[in-house]
Amino acid sequence: MDDLDRAGALLAGASTMLVTCHLGPDGDAVGSLCAVAALVRARGKAATLYCPDPIPRNLRFVPGAADMVRRIGRDARFDLTVVVDCGDLQLLGKSFPPRTVTGSLLVIDHHATATPFGDVTICDPAAPATAVVVARLARRLGWELGPLAAVGIFTALVADT
Repeated sequence: MDDLDRAGALLAGASTMLVTCHLGPDGDAVGSLCAVAALVRARGKAATLYCPDPIPRNLRFVPGAADMVRRIGRDARFDLTVVVDCGDLQLLGKSFPPRTVTGSLLVIDHHATATPFGDVTICDPAAPATAVVVARLARRLGWELGPLAAVGIFTALVADT
């Protein structure tokens, strides 16, 4: 079983997910985060989009960006947290919730300098954007990229290239 298969197993086993990215989100982070949320929501999963920093004005058009929350409730509990476009746990900031809140961690990234920190980490430094890795995972799982996910993937790819 490779990392894509392990990621698929985590996604299949979770019904509630937190989807997040690094602080100071850029186009790849926002696009990838929103694409992952659209993909799992299309499969009936509950996805909370989270980033403590505001989404840049020029990226607020991405489907799902308006759903972003900047704080997690005290009683929140997730089966799985999907972290996109983040190569180091420190880049999530001090307010990143503890494991009792996040559940398992799936990290999807493309940075050559990444330091793996998830239960499963998919990192392809040859990918021009994290969104390419997200699209590859969706294809492996047989998930169609609907219009909401496609806009996120395209935005991320354009932003990072």
